Amino acid sequence: MRIFYGVQGTGNGHLTRARAMARALTRYPQVQVDWMFTGRERGDFFDMECFGAWQWRRGLSFATRAGRVRPLATLRQLSPGEFLRDVRELDLEGYDRAPRQKPEHEGGEAGAANFKDTRGTLTEEQVKKETERCLGCGATVVDEFMCLGCGACTLKCKFDAISLVRKYDKHGIELKDMKKAVVKYVLGRKVRIALKKPARLIESAFSGSKKN
Repeated sequence: MRIFYGVQGTGNGHLTRARAMARALTRYPQVQVDWMFTGRERGDFFDMECFGAWQWRRGLSFATRAGRVRPLATLRQLSPGEFLRDVRELDLEGYDRAPRQKPEHEGGEAGAANFKDTRGTLTEEQVKKETERCLGCGATVVDEFMCLGCGACTLKCKFDAISLVRKYDKHGIELKDMKKAVVKYVLGRKVRIALKKPARLIESAFSGSKKN
């Protein structure tokens, strides 16, 4: 999956969020991100190592002073010709640009008289496209403590959007032994909770006495 990530860098807030996203996206090597920054001179950007070979364009931005926009200074620094040229030359071929699928909706006043819900649902083809768009980045998360690897989700999904991949070469639990394993885990968890409860009561008692 290839993503084009544009950041308006006039202030530092957008840059801070972009750095957090860059660090998070490194966990998904199958996702390629191309970064482009605008809003200030290239030399004024700092701590940009996490963005790799990032691109820069001048773009459009407001001139401010003491938290207020300066209209005349903003007009003086605008370069509409350069901006339009950058827009025309921007190549977005190869990036994921699948649009969000929208369900059909009955128009007019069909539901006004009888309170009928006029909202439609996605068709099977739309569901497949939306699933590819949402799950194609590989950023879906599975709760490893809840998932037993039984594969029931792959059978329940009508659109074949879920699949299991062997990640650990380890012998799993047979279905006939599943109940024993679950009971053992539940009992162990209850013991751990029971052991922690007195400590929490003592801690809350001491914290309450300190406040008094």
